[in-house]
Amino acid sequence: MSLAQTVPSNLAVNHKTVSPIHALRVFNTLLWRQILQGKYWLTLAALCVLFVYLLLSSLLGQGVERFLAQNLQSTLGADTQVTVRRPWQKAELDWITTHSTKSSLQSQYRVTLSNHAQHQSAILKAVDSNYPLQGDIHISQSKGLDAQRTQQGPGLGEIWLEPRLAAALSVELGDTLELNGVPLRVSALLLLEPDRILEGLGSDMRAMVSQLSLSGGDLTPHLNRALMLHDTGLSAAIEQFQSSAPSVQVISKSLNNYPLAKVWQRVQNFLGLLSLLIVLLTVLILWLCSQVQVQPLKKSVSVLLACGMERRMLPALAISAGAIILILSLIPALLLALLASYGVSHLAQSYVDGFALYWHWQDLLAALTLATAVYFFIALPMWLVLLRGDIRSLIEQCTEEKHMRWLAILSPVGLLTALILIYTDNWLLSGMLLGGLGVCVVLVLLVTWLVLKFSGFVMPKRWVLAHFSMLLLRKRMSVKLVQITALGLSVTLLLLCINMGRDVTNMLELYLYQNQGNVFVSRANEQQKTALEAFVERYQGSIKEMQPFQLAQVTHFNDIVVSERDVQPSDTQRRLEQPINLHWHADMPENITLTEGSWDTGTSQMGVSVDHEVFIELALSLGDTVHFDVAGERVKATINSVHQFKPGGSSVTFWFVLQQSRAASAVGPVYHMGSIELNAAGTSAIGELWRAHPQLRLVTLDALLGKIRGQVRALIALVMSYSVFIALLSNLLMVAAIRTHMEKDQTRNGLLLSFGLSQSQGLRILLIEWLTVTLIPTLCAVAAIFSFVDAFYRQNLAMSYQGSVLMMLVEALSIALAIAASGILLSRKQLCRSPIGLLKEGQ
Repeated sequence: MSLAQTVPSNLAVNHKTVSPIHALRVFNTLLWRQILQGKYWLTLAALCVLFVYLLLSSLLGQGVERFLAQNLQSTLGADTQVTVRRPWQKAELDWITTHSTKSSLQSQYRVTLSNHAQHQSAILKAVDSNYPLQGDIHISQSKGLDAQRTQQGPGLGEIWLEPRLAAALSVELGDTLELNGVPLRVSALLLLEPDRILEGLGSDMRAMVSQLSLSGGDLTPHLNRALMLHDTGLSAAIEQFQSSAPSVQVISKSLNNYPLAKVWQRVQNFLGLLSLLIVLLTVLILWLCSQVQVQPLKKSVSVLLACGMERRMLPALAISAGAIILILSLIPALLLALLASYGVSHLAQSYVDGFALYWHWQDLLAALTLATAVYFFIALPMWLVLLRGDIRSLIEQCTEEKHMRWLAILSPVGLLTALILIYTDNWLLSGMLLGGLGVCVVLVLLVTWLVLKFSGFVMPKRWVLAHFSMLLLRKRMSVKLVQITALGLSVTLLLLCINMGRDVTNMLELYLYQNQGNVFVSRANEQQKTALEAFVERYQGSIKEMQPFQLAQVTHFNDIVVSERDVQPSDTQRRLEQPINLHWHADMPENITLTEGSWDTGTSQMGVSVDHEVFIELALSLGDTVHFDVAGERVKATINSVHQFKPGGSSVTFWFVLQQSRAASAVGPVYHMGSIELNAAGTSAIGELWRAHPQLRLVTLDALLGKIRGQVRALIALVMSYSVFIALLSNLLMVAAIRTHMEKDQTRNGLLLSFGLSQSQGLRILLIEWLTVTLIPTLCAVAAIFSFVDAFYRQNLAMSYQGSVLMMLVEALSIALAIAASGILLSRKQLCRSPIGLLKEGQ
């Protein structure tokens, strides 16, 4: 239906004036017909995705972030942990009481528990009535180790034992043990402590009692710990307290040094970047759409003005059109966001305890305001053209004035700058991203100008169509520069999102501990290992890994006795008073990385690699000698390297690793450390193995690994959900780029056909133009990303960029060729039509 047919007859006849109501009604009718014809579907789709994202973030965001933050931080068991390996000082206890809203004190003892003829050393944790402050204790009151959660420690006269400790002592639930003359009833089996993760997977067996049960005893704790709950904003006070007491170890959420803190920080930075990318992509889509949507609006406004509508009605038309577009995109977005948020909430509550929606109407209003502001500033230049133009210029589709074209370019730039200034909380991330996009724009403008200006001098003269294509591009350089720049920014954002999404997901998957079984074997001799292998085979389990080691006593460094060295006292030095696990490996293990030195097995002198933390705390240097006592045999080795744990592979590491293929002592016993994977039946029957081999040191990790894996999987799901929005907007952006070219090139294609060019010649011109328009921004995008990607990764994700320029180039070329192929196929249809039809539609 033509435009004239849509105008009512009384409006077409009356050339004097048109009433405001009639003008508004006719304009809205014309706009609605254009919407039904699909002229605005890209704008509506982009705004709908933006609305859905902002509304969903408002509905789910606080609940998701609060849940993840609380669960990741719950590995600490408190807001702050304060640990000393000596008696408390009054000033320290006063500081803890003053700065905490609630606190819990505990002590840990090294004791030997006895049950008739059975004896076993263990770590005994004595807790007060406030323990635990955060999280739950997992216990079992059955042999099947069925876990149940409790928020209260053992009662007076009770003791909880780890299953392996109960098996080693041959005690059953309800039996009584005597400790320092105090009878203690075994009332439960201890499976998981909320603050245990900080202490790692040590081989010590553990038990828990109430401090009231040990009152009046003469036991001396080897460790005292305070758990604190406190208000936010105490980081300065905590840092000052820690600096005033160097022997105090402080782990705090305020200091961001709790387990998985760095992982959560990386994910937060990445999600912040994705939020910025979503807004950037939406702005680019709306901007590209505005380049072609102004034409049907010009037709509608010009007809109404020609029929007698007063110019003062134009602002009302603009407001009406904007309101219709916003409402049509908001209503489905709001319904989708509500359904999705309640669906996600219901699904999450089925699998995750403690998940709930936290949202306020002010957040929804802020989201609507932001999306409306984005659309307003993008549509403003388009409406200013309509408000300033006269009837003749609107009907003739004249090119906009130069200052209006600059306004169309600067409006989205100003919008993005304002959004960053208002909403960013990471200036470094935003600054580096905008700096990289700025580099891309400069490269695109420079390379495009060089190609269009000097390509004629490089190409052979017989390439007539290529010369003609470059001439057409040069004559429309101002229009093509806008399109090429938009594509360059789009490809830059897409490549950055693809690479960062892949790298962050890979980083998170390292913390799923896929190579870690659910039972950790801390020490097993050859006989116990054989029995363990038979047990695993019987219950159809699998042995993930077993690493050999020997017990060795470190006696000297550089011929100086360890206890006589002039170094600052530390936990590491105290730990060296006991035998350590000495491992050996001819090649560097895959789960470590060297920070200093090299792995050298070719020298005649025995070499050893030392853990980085041990190396620092003991003030060692490369070339120092270490003396070990292994089964009465003295072993001397030279420090050749320093190693650090690398996540993603085996979780078993050692402080000292001999760089050779044989054990340090041929006569000393060899033990094994590793992990196994058992099903539920095998885990329940593990007590049989302990009873047969009470000295076999095992610890079940089902609860601990399940908790960590659940948290990491939640982070991966969050990253993937953001990536869905990026994927949707990316596809819309590609469609917008192709459509913008096609809409603007209809008249050009009609003229080419009217000059007598054949369809094959027109197709070759299209091929040259599309390849030029897509390859230039693609190559510039790759160059721009590599100019800042490594520094971007290090500053914002605390990781180095591991990708290759070749892989990124392949990804970029794939995107460019997809755009070019789609554009050529769609433009080819125009060449099959009549020139008159193309010229009419291009007007």
